Amino acid sequence: MSMKSSALLPWLGLLLLLLGSGGARAHAVLLHSIPAEGSVVGESPAWLALHFSERVSPLVLTLIGPDGEPQRLEGVAPAQQLRITLPAALAPGNWLLSWRVVSADGHPIAGALAFAVGMRTEAELMPTTADSHYLAIWSARVAVYLGLMLGVGGACASLWLGTGPLRPVVAALWLGAGALPLSFGLQGVDALGLPLSGLLASPGWQAAMATSYGHSVGLALLALAGAGGTLWLRRHSTAIAWLLSAVVVLLLGLAFTVSGHAASAEPRWLSRPALGLHVLMAMLWLGALPPLFVALAKPGADARRVLERFSRWAPWMLAALVLSGGVLAVIQLGHWRALALPGYSRILLLKLTLVALVLVLAAWNRWRLTARVQRGEAAARLALRRLIRLELALLVMVLGLVAAWRFTPPPRALLSPGQVQVVVVAAGLRAELTLFPDKAGPVRADILLRDDQGREVEARELGLLLSHAQEGIAPFRRRALPLAPGHWLLEELPLPVPGDWSVTVEVLVSDFERIRLTGSLRLAP
Repeated sequence: MSMKSSALLPWLGLLLLLLGSGGARAHAVLLHSIPAEGSVVGESPAWLALHFSERVSPLVLTLIGPDGEPQRLEGVAPAQQLRITLPAALAPGNWLLSWRVVSADGHPIAGALAFAVGMRTEAELMPTTADSHYLAIWSARVAVYLGLMLGVGGACASLWLGTGPLRPVVAALWLGAGALPLSFGLQGVDALGLPLSGLLASPGWQAAMATSYGHSVGLALLALAGAGGTLWLRRHSTAIAWLLSAVVVLLLGLAFTVSGHAASAEPRWLSRPALGLHVLMAMLWLGALPPLFVALAKPGADARRVLERFSRWAPWMLAALVLSGGVLAVIQLGHWRALALPGYSRILLLKLTLVALVLVLAAWNRWRLTARVQRGEAAARLALRRLIRLELALLVMVLGLVAAWRFTPPPRALLSPGQVQVVVVAAGLRAELTLFPDKAGPVRADILLRDDQGREVEARELGLLLSHAQEGIAPFRRRALPLAPGHWLLEELPLPVPGDWSVTVEVLVSDFERIRLTGSLRLAP
């Protein structure tokens, strides 16, 4: 690479620094709800609540009653709990809350909460179904990736390789410029569960702006515009073109690291730089193939110079691509056994197979054909062009698989954090205690208080008395807060050591009656 291309190195360092900063994000998982799924409450609750593993933003909340009529509700999510105030008391019978929220990674999440008031009836309610636009969303994502990789990557790579502007690069830039707004609109349509005609109305676009994907689209559009400016500036000032290309690299790396599964994975100080490096190496590799293919169409010194420059840096680019991809795969899988899971893991295995074929072609090109092309052998030059065409086709297929990840949460997001559940019974009372997570440290405690018939029991006060005999921790008391009839909560309960804890649920039923329910629980390290 020339001295001009080395100017990209400080920008890459700045990019990695920026990618490692920012707030923590993860894929949201529903932990529990109030009322609990499938429960029967004695009277109408004043509100409903959904507790997630991370902060979410509500999109669509629909409540369906015994008469089958849906009504839209509003919710607020100041923390990890989405709270939905009911406008009126609920009539006896089956109820269903159909919810759609967006997590910090920018992807919509949907589900339903079924419960009954008073008594359960035979008629079952079905959640409202949203239109599926998987094919449209996937196609738009593939077009976006092609536009960014071949357009932005082609503009930067052609500058690096010293080739002239190419029509395919310009066409890819226009493809990306058209596909990005479409993909953005489809994000909003999918978030609200609207038909495709929702692209013509404002609510879908407003919903898309509320997700982190809107930031990705904005940065990607700036990268496309900067890449186009790079092609134009080459005719006037090469130095300014190089500077602008460095800014384009920075923008594109950031565009891929502000939303999506990989960008939100913990530890973010590792996943974001790894993702940024992976995207940039893929962009330069894929973007360099069309200029290289065109340069090899004619024999001569220019073709040999372009090939020599590409071959010099290709092994380092591939090494960075494979290393960063391996880091991301380990983070997303969580455990090697997750490779046996359907969905995300199957796509990953297919992608790895195609990438392995690309690596075989790259090695063959590097060790068997490059030297022969440099010696001026026409047959080797034509063979290299055919293999570049095949390599380009395989990488386009890889982009198609990457776009399919939009619909498949990674295994690490599907593994819900562990919980500890304890049931203690005494004097006709049943206390169901759930601790989250199941490890030593600050935990959240939910307590459901019922009678021997399964009905919620109201109490004036409820507290927990905990001790750890092995570690010499004397009994200490914490008072729970009432959430709903029969439902109590302790948000921050300090249990600093693992092992067996003794727990007593103290229930003040009246001014003259206090009931104690005693049991034990075990926490992991």
